[in-house]
Amino acid sequence: MKTTFIKIAAIFGVLVILITGCHKDLEVMQPQTAGENVTSMDQLKVASDFNWKTTQDVELTLTATTRSTVVIKSATCVVYQKALLIPGEQYTSILTLPTYETELTFMFNGKPLVMPIANKKITHSF
Repeated sequence: MKTTFIKIAAIFGVLVILITGCHKDLEVMQPQTAGENVTSMDQLKVASDFNWKTTQDVELTLTATTRSTVVIKSATCVVYQKALLIPGEQYTSILTLPTYETELTFMFNGKPLVMPIANKKITHSF
C-alpha cells in the first residue's frame, strides 16, 4: 500500500513539474510605424543605386599537378560544386553564387584552402 502511494505521489510530482515548467511568457511585438502609410508598391521608396541582384557569377579556373577531386564549399559548408582535376588540363567553370559570398573553401586532397572572390574570378593551381 505504501509503495503504491509513493509511486502515485512521485508521478503526480513529476507531472506538476512538467506542466508548470513549460510556461512561456510571449512578448507581443508591434510593428514600427513610419511617417507615411504605404498601401501599394508604387509608394515604396528605394535608393537609385540599390542592387536588386541576389546572385553573382564567378569564373573559376583550376589546375592541379595530381589527379584528385576538389570540393568547393561556402564558409558555412554548403557544397556548391565537386570536380575531378586532371594533371595538365585546366578546369574552368562558372559558379552562380549568392551575392553575400565573398570567399570559398576548396577541399583538395583532404586539405582546406580558403580563397577570396576577387573581381568575380578565382584562379588557382594546386
